[in-house]
Amino acid sequence: MAEKISWRNPLAWPPPVLGAGLVGFAGLSAKGGWGSDYTGLFLLFGALLIVTPLVVHRLQSVSHKDGAWELVFSDAEKAGGKKTARKLEGAGLLDLASHYQFVHSELDADEFRAAKVHLQDTLVERAAQLALKTSLDAEEVRNLVEHGAPVMKVLALGLMKGNPRLASVEALAFAISNSATANEQYHALLIARDSWPRLEEAQRRSLIDVIEKDRHIPEDSDRKGVAAEILSLSHGV
Repeated sequence: MAEKISWRNPLAWPPPVLGAGLVGFAGLSAKGGWGSDYTGLFLLFGALLIVTPLVVHRLQSVSHKDGAWELVFSDAEKAGGKKTARKLEGAGLLDLASHYQFVHSELDADEFRAAKVHLQDTLVERAAQLALKTSLDAEEVRNLVEHGAPVMKVLALGLMKGNPRLASVEALAFAISNSATANEQYHALLIARDSWPRLEEAQRRSLIDVIEKDRHIPEDSDRKGVAAEILSLSHGV
């Protein structure tokens, strides 16, 4: 069953309204060149205020009926099955996913790129911090990387970064060669580089193979740089 949240309740309005105001103020300050010391902070808190009550990751549809906005949410169980969904929710990862989705979708303008990258990387680091608290296993994390929504794929990589037992070469190879976003591929490359000393020769070769064949890595200097580091480490393979 889907659950419904009505916006007729006035207590539901202050957080997103205030959040929208902060995001708007941050945008004006960035465009006007004033208040730059606080722009990132305003964006962060504004985004969190907006998405916290919305739970964007479960939003299925929006409708207006009898003078009230009605949001219909799908069950969280789509994130890899009921058991996995409960683990994700219990660890706070579904709420984290909603924050990431908002940042990815709403801060898409060129003038917000630096703030967008910073906030997304901060949320991936937060996922890494939660990695030791989750009861997910490596197979479930791999399933999120291979079959999850783009947001969950990136955060699953954050889990692998924070807890090496959740990482697998198969998941990393998939994230590099079948990434849904540039950020997913970037973090997969970072984890591959940092995991290199622990990998066996065959595992290293499988990663080298997908890196050398991928046509998107050269499109971005950051990803290209990390890939070059990995290839330099492979010279002794």
